[in-house]
Amino acid sequence: MSQVNQREDFLETLDTFTAQRVDEYKNNLTQLFPAEGNKFESDQERSNFIKSFLRKIRLFLKIQMEATTFKGSDFYNNDTNEILRFTFWTAKKGYIDTANAFIIMEDIYDCLSMSEISPFFQLLEELVNLFETLLATEQQALLRIGNSILKKFSKVHDNDFRGRVQLFLAKITSISDKTAVNLSSNINVA
Repeated sequence: MSQVNQREDFLETLDTFTAQRVDEYKNNLTQLFPAEGNKFESDQERSNFIKSFLRKIRLFLKIQMEATTFKGSDFYNNDTNEILRFTFWTAKKGYIDTANAFIIMEDIYDCLSMSEISPFFQLLEELVNLFETLLATEQQALLRIGNSILKKFSKVHDNDFRGRVQLFLAKITSISDKTAVNLSSNINVA
């Protein structure tokens, strides 16, 4: 069986992704790409694989959303949690770009209810610790999520959680970042 056919077979298995099979998916990817440096014969082949991989992940998330809407259950369940972990694992291994993993993360966040945000944020904190440095686009994705969380949660009732989010945002942004600078030099004299 050719390498391309093996990749297509692997991508077909993502249609029925389950948290219990995540190790199997990781092993299959590792077998498909045993060499760290040269995983694809061409840039076009890599691009096609990434597009197909992301399409399958989005299809899985769409199916998850439809199922949770139909059943009235939580979208952020064990399978959704594991698909996000798996996506970041593939990014860390270099199979896909990390920017794509952050886009998937933002897509998942957009589908969450208020009660699901706290466990999602806990995973978010874990995943960010995997990366030594973040690119500007990745940092912006995290800032968008963090600021959105701060807007959704009450300043009175959710102080602890909002504090965690603010510490997280301070951790991912450097002190010299322009988001922390008072560019217009406005001072509250009251």
